[in-house]
Amino acid sequence: MDRSDTDLTQSTRRAAAVTPNDATIFPAPTRGLYVGVAGTIRVMHADDTTVTDYPVTVAGYIYPWAVKQVHSTGTTATSIVAQF
Repeated sequence: MDRSDTDLTQSTRRAAAVTPNDATIFPAPTRGLYVGVAGTIRVMHADDTTVTDYPVTVAGYIYPWAVKQVHSTGTTATSIVAQF
């Protein structure tokens, strides 16, 4: 991985649809998550130690979260796209 893949101050270079899964870890931390349909989203932050449930009340927004995982357990939001 070069610096552009890990420097979270850089703009998005690629995106991927997210299927929430309690076991899948992203290959690199996200720069943000687009959430198309509001609900709750449970994520593991890039620091490996924090699992947070966020109540997503605004759909169609890119939330600036550096995460490595979106859990299926606890996630009700849908149409999630990871920004890398």
